[in-house]
Amino acid sequence: MENYDAKVIGEFVNIGIGKDLKIKELAELVKEIIGFKGKIIWDTSRPDGIPRKLLDVSRIKALGWEPKIELEEGIKRTYEWYVGNAEQKSSLSPFYNPNRENHANPNFYQSLV
Repeated sequence: MENYDAKVIGEFVNIGIGKDLKIKELAELVKEIIGFKGKIIWDTSRPDGIPRKLLDVSRIKALGWEPKIELEEGIKRTYEWYVGNAEQKSSLSPFYNPNRENHANPNFYQSLV
């Protein structure tokens, strides 16, 4: 992949898992991964948005690219990295407060709801 040029493959290439996922399913997955015990509240007075959020990944797959990790594992790794780095990089967290205990603890965010 590192040898391809935008002139050859196009300026934009979608990268994704090639599977459809509802926003509600994604929210529930993130909730489970971070251990959030609160309730997700949906504003049903608003439109649902586009019915499908599926990326066409055929161009990048034709170049031989395949995802190396599943979405759930990627979210877990990203969250673990974020929690491990939030103390060192306060700009990563809009809720960071060095005077508050457990700000990098997943349960901390529940106290903000």
